[in-house]
Amino acid sequence: MKSTLLSLILAGAAVLGATQASAVTYQNISGVVHENLVPSSAPAAAPGQVLGDFGTNPSAHVLEIVGNTSIYGGLVHANTARNQYLDGWTLDFGTGIYDVTFNWAGDQRSRFNAFDGEFSVNGASTAIGESGSLTYRGLTGQVTFLIDPVAGQSTPREQATWDLQVVAAVPLPASALLLAVGLAGLGALRRRTVA
Repeated sequence: MKSTLLSLILAGAAVLGATQASAVTYQNISGVVHENLVPSSAPAAAPGQVLGDFGTNPSAHVLEIVGNTSIYGGLVHANTARNQYLDGWTLDFGTGIYDVTFNWAGDQRSRFNAFDGEFSVNGASTAIGESGSLTYRGLTGQVTFLIDPVAGQSTPREQATWDLQVVAAVPLPASALLLAVGLAGLGALRRRTVA
């Protein structure tokens, strides 16, 4: 019994180690980045920033963001187990604060059905339809993203392209502090004028 339990623990540790070892970290990412399948309208990727397919594990591709970044990609969902693709990745913003907008559009060129599914940010999912846009403000640290068309319908095939626009946010505390100082100064000036 003990040897079986020990074997299971060691096997689990080996799988966990293999999963962590397969993660790829891309450092100093900014500008234009391409995933595997991109819309024809996408601008050319910056040198060295065509990253290949993100795949189903958001922890497998970690992008360390250092400035405004545009990420382009796409995915296909067909009604066979071999073609149920997800796109997942992690953005590491470090101590920076960023606003992120996710845009997507179903591709109808080959009579595919309407695209639908879910988009998740740090595990919180939002249902998505044929096309649209979602904005997330004030993101910092490591944030995971996952597009899951398998959560929607597929008869017989759907395809979509997407982009993620990442913009460094202006810290609100600094602007709020300036506003407070300005208002206090006006109040002091008014009291001084009245007296």
